[in-house]
Amino acid sequence: MKGLHLSLGLKVPKIERKHLTLKEFEDLYISHILELYEGNITRTAEALGVTRRTLQRKIAKGLLVN
Repeated sequence: MKGLHLSLGLKVPKIERKHLTLKEFEDLYISHILELYEGNITRTAEALGVTRRTLQRKIAKGLLVN
């Protein structure tokens, strides 16, 4: 997963609490699905039930940023 994060310019947050925020959870889940589909935006969007454009916007806003 580390390689994909680097290639997509994503940062993995260091979580030091017992829970995640909703944003952290969403970003980690999106990141996980991106990893499963080897960075394929179209297939990842389909798996998440969102449009390709919605996923692109989320990535552009910065996934996994503290």
